[in-house]
Amino acid sequence: MKKEALLRCFRLLFIIAFIVCCLSVPLKAEIIDKVVGIVNKDVITLSGLIKITQSETPNPENFNSQEKLRGLLHQIIEQTLITQEAARLAIRASDKEVDNAIEKFKKGNGINNDQLQKALRDQGMTWEEYRERFREEISRQHIINQKIRAKVSVTDKDLEMYYDENIDDFVEPPKVKIEQLFFPFPSEATYQTKNEILLKAEGALKRIQSGETFQKVAEQHGMVKEGESLDLGYFEKGELMSCLDNAAFSLIIGKASDLISSDKGLFIIKVLDRAEAKTKTIDEAREKIFDHIYRQKMENKYQEWIQDLHNKAYIEIKI
Repeated sequence: MKKEALLRCFRLLFIIAFIVCCLSVPLKAEIIDKVVGIVNKDVITLSGLIKITQSETPNPENFNSQEKLRGLLHQIIEQTLITQEAARLAIRASDKEVDNAIEKFKKGNGINNDQLQKALRDQGMTWEEYRERFREEISRQHIINQKIRAKVSVTDKDLEMYYDENIDDFVEPPKVKIEQLFFPFPSEATYQTKNEILLKAEGALKRIQSGETFQKVAEQHGMVKEGESLDLGYFEKGELMSCLDNAAFSLIIGKASDLISSDKGLFIIKVLDRAEAKTKTIDEAREKIFDHIYRQKMENKYQEWIQDLHNKAYIEIKI
């Protein structure tokens, strides 16, 4: 893996974690550091904020965007509140959890330990600091599980109410499964060229109407290799070009269309299967509904919890 790819992997982790423990460490000697935020007893510095912004994007113009820095600062404050709450409740990820998370990260990004450590050195971070970033992120997940996930439930009544109120969302439109032959017009084709293509397409249609398969005709015209499928799969009403859509949804299954003209060329299609419009039952839609309601309840509960942490904390923003 190239150095740039390694650094991108590391930057992604760094942004996800929003680790605050390094925020008081100056990024460069020439940066005049100052406090940009206070969360209870934790201080957030300008150098730390810029360091996180750099890890997201090296574009120096972002450092001049007070709005961007302030937005990132609010995210850091939120993560700091969660970290502080985890510490207050003595919730701390174990060494084994940290080791497993780092191994999963390396495996997911296709890097080994030496490559990761080199990427860390390039970012000016020690192995110990890196492990602590993982530990704090895992600890935050633990407290979120304890305070939020464990208290969120979705009942059958929730499912039924959502299904009844959003019944239109569970209507599946009609679909057709087609195969096609396509005779394209070259760009800036002359009248003579288009006429030659028309004659070729008409010849193919006659062969199909006389009983030859789409497959055989397509292979002889070099449209597909021998044995390569012409099956394009299913299309919902409105997904195809209008000229194809109209033909596909009016054809009898197994019957070939006449020549279909378009600006791009000539088509012959055949419907292999058709599925009429139907409404999913609540049992068929149960998993999708459950996931939607669960995520919504999780988000609401999370925002309530974060707001409560905000209300109990001393927070000062200086940018």
